[in-house]
Amino acid sequence: MGIKLGTDEIYNMISIGHNPTLEDVWQLGWSIGRLTEYKNYFRYSDFSYYKINEGGWTNDLNSIIKYRLLFGKDFGKGFQFYGGPTLNLMISRIETSNQYTWYRLVDYDAKGRNYAFWIGYSVGVELF
Repeated sequence: MGIKLGTDEIYNMISIGHNPTLEDVWQLGWSIGRLTEYKNYFRYSDFSYYKINEGGWTNDLNSIIKYRLLFGKDFGKGFQFYGGPTLNLMISRIETSNQYTWYRLVDYDAKGRNYAFWIGYSVGVELF
């Protein structure tokens, strides 16, 4: 869930999320992106940074950097549907971070950090 602010073409978004399949794992994120509109269709392209927390707020390195390319349709009256691929890079010092995704294309450890890369997808509904 997020709040998006900006101009007709450039936007910032603050978001918060929760993974219901994991106990007490939630995220706080910031995104910057570009919107391109075509009649009743649109495209979002954005970069995001998410701070992942287990339980309360933690100062541990546990982050995901994400690029999304989303395509959508405007159905009018403030209702839009979108979806598309995501590229994800996680950098973490938390041992349980290997539970955040069910697969990884790249997974390696260096200097006390775990680096993982995977391709995913994002779908959603936008209101207003």
